[in-house]
Amino acid sequence: GAFHTMVACIPPSPARVLLASALGLIAGFVDVICIVRYAAFAGLQTGNLVFIGRCLYDALANIRQDPTIYDPDPKDTLASSVGFHLAMLFSNFLGCVGFCILADCTKYPVLLAAPLVGLLSCLGGVIDTTLGGCKWAACFVSASLGAMNFISSPNTPIAGKLFAMTALSTGNLQKCAKMFWKAVTCHSFTPADIQATWIATGVVFATVFGAVLGGLALFSHPFDKTDTFPWLLVPVGAAQCAVILWHDYLLRPTPPKPTEQLTEPLSTVNGVNEVRIQSQSAS
Repeated sequence: GAFHTMVACIPPSPARVLLASALGLIAGFVDVICIVRYAAFAGLQTGNLVFIGRCLYDALANIRQDPTIYDPDPKDTLASSVGFHLAMLFSNFLGCVGFCILADCTKYPVLLAAPLVGLLSCLGGVIDTTLGGCKWAACFVSASLGAMNFISSPNTPIAGKLFAMTALSTGNLQKCAKMFWKAVTCHSFTPADIQATWIATGVVFATVFGAVLGGLALFSHPFDKTDTFPWLLVPVGAAQCAVILWHDYLLRPTPPKPTEQLTEPLSTVNGVNEVRIQSQSAS
């Protein structure tokens, strides 16, 4: 049946699955470091939006002196806490904008972005540690993960992309649920469906594995103080650079031609166009 066919099928591009999984692993690892160190997410921006509400609750609970399971830093005012999470959001946004600039101005945007993305994560760790604790350094890490996720996402303007959100697991989990339902109801699967399912599954499991590795790294790090946690972001930067260079080698992404921007596909799954905007006017 269709379910057996899907499970037994060798993915059309195992390298793409491994690439997506590597990016997901990095995202999971970094977000655990950031949530422990900075009480904020570098990749999962929905979490930062939710934390803004949590900051408001903590401030009000502190005024009323209500017991709470979370004891906020007394040095953090409501304005400072909300401003920090908004800064993380905006930094992630700027990381995406920065890659758009590279895509518009250079012939090899991913190749050039690889060292810059890695450098941003390294800078976040070095600045935080050098200053003896600076949560605002996490904004560099947020920009880094924003760009990393954007490079492989359906929203990126380049041609030759992975077409997967690798720093966000919700969409990939929903993709798995959709394909599971199609399988148990004996729907047929195209090669693009199978590829998308393998990639989504890989990202979900790799993110969990990366988060576990991040937790173990924080617990068993060879330093004596939590202020040295940000040094873990330095090897992360090197890993980001290596994986994004692999993305460039594997997919050969290039900026779209001006005429292609008007006929960009509405929906594409791993390079297989499903719906195209017709550039010809209706007769």
